Amino acid sequence: MATYNPSETQYRELQYAFRRINKRLFKGALPNCLLTLQRKPRTRGYMSPAKFESRKNSVTVLDEIAINPAEMPEMIDAAILATLALNMCRVWQVHFGKPGRGRYINKELADRMQVIGMISSSTGKPGGKRTGQHTGGYVQAGGPLDKLIKDILTTGWRFEFQDRQSAKREKEDRKVHRHKYQCPNCELAAWARPLANLICGDCALAMPAVGRV
Repeated sequence: MATYNPSETQYRELQYAFRRINKRLFKGALPNCLLTLQRKPRTRGYMSPAKFESRKNSVTVLDEIAINPAEMPEMIDAAILATLALNMCRVWQVHFGKPGRGRYINKELADRMQVIGMISSSTGKPGGKRTGQHTGGYVQAGGPLDKLIKDILTTGWRFEFQDRQSAKREKEDRKVHRHKYQCPNCELAAWARPLANLICGDCALAMPAVGRV
């Protein structure tokens, strides 16, 4: 009897989606990537060109597509697939176009996104700017990507594991648990985590916690 392996399940699901999107929307032209789960603030996922090389054969160099598991509790499976597709557009641009700096979406990338049925938008909604440093996108209803996502989901595809605490909730928790500290002499105030050991640089006095924010 085969032993259930959650790691194989998780990455097999990701690889399956990559293969389907590559075949249908990129005609299989994209090179293989190393697909990973990485926590990175303020992003659902990202693509890093030529991030890995083989320890067995240094000629083999791979791009990385990372999906942020901390964002998954706020995302439905269709949104995870859309995030993967967006970063596959970035892979396309690295190998067949002219990428902008960092995460910048230039006109070429915005046009390529539109070809697969994803509209570049600074707000993630209709009406946003097509280009920019922190621009994302949304799936065009009835477009090629929308149809493919629906096809994939009808197979029973589901990203099985997610972070137990979402990035949004974690940010809120950190804010709730910040404490206010104040110098007893000059009343200089500072905010930090609970039980922080703060000292006033002007008075050389310990700054006790005086409340939570």
